[in-house]
Amino acid sequence: MKKLDNSTLISVIVPVFNVEKYLDRCIESICAQTYRNLEIILVDDGSTDSSGKKCDSWALKDSRIKVLHVENGGQGRARNIGLDVARGELIGFVDSDDYIDGDMYSFLYDLMVGYDADISVCGFYFEENGKNRSRTRLNVPHTYGRDESLALIVKDRLLMNYMWDKLYRRELFDGLRFEEGVIFEDIKFMYKILYRIDRIVIFDRFKYHYVQRKGSTINPKYKPSVNQAYFVAVFEQLGYLIAHGQADAVRPMLRRCLHATKRLILTDGTDGQVRENLRCLQPYIASGYLRAGLSNSYKYWMLDKHLQLYKRLYRLSKGRLRGM
Repeated sequence: MKKLDNSTLISVIVPVFNVEKYLDRCIESICAQTYRNLEIILVDDGSTDSSGKKCDSWALKDSRIKVLHVENGGQGRARNIGLDVARGELIGFVDSDDYIDGDMYSFLYDLMVGYDADISVCGFYFEENGKNRSRTRLNVPHTYGRDESLALIVKDRLLMNYMWDKLYRRELFDGLRFEEGVIFEDIKFMYKILYRIDRIVIFDRFKYHYVQRKGSTINPKYKPSVNQAYFVAVFEQLGYLIAHGQADAVRPMLRRCLHATKRLILTDGTDGQVRENLRCLQPYIASGYLRAGLSNSYKYWMLDKHLQLYKRLYRLSKGRLRGM
């Protein structure tokens, strides 16, 4: 890995799609970074509101901004386009409806250099209706190797699948790109990039503001297509991790797969979708309840053998018995 110094260029990739209400705040927060050596790549993903014009306007104000207008292809494709043109030795991502604290990239850069890491990770605020929530996980920096990091991503708590709370060495992306035309492309990507690292450093200083808004990709949470896409992403992650020696991934990943499958019950997801998910999970359940977990095994058995009863009881417990 190339040694980093104060001249190191960070490329910040921002996919933009119909976020005119939030975009100025996002771009302004990036331009105002105390780490000045930035390349800011705004990928206008076929916006039909004023977002594209706002991007062009910002490019006139700050010479570090590069704007790419492309046909709508989704966030994964927009990120790939940004990666293809990025010149930086380090890569960061910001979602265009979010914003960041003024010292976020200085913090992540210093953390990466100080611990000779391939990826540095900060904490984030979960912002909804103008209110911030946060959860401190590590009060001091901690470093982890490849296998430890893969084990952490399984739990999705200390180390999460989000792309935007991290700073990455450019080499990690060589020959690796996001899957296009899907949602939860970050879940399908993060474990692949972690498999390439030697060291990651995590320090829970809150620097990123993750904004929940109506109309975002994953809202509403009870939309069946969203839950099914989440199942597919987590199931693929499970298969990859098992194939790369993470045997302890079975229990927590099964729990997340079953949770997504149960969510289908609260929507107009079909019995066929539920049963197809169960068919995919069956080999892991067959490995035995000690490996799969007793709770997971019981939920699987109920869904498989008593689907209609489970649907009624589950909807009743969630206050959503209508339509049964």
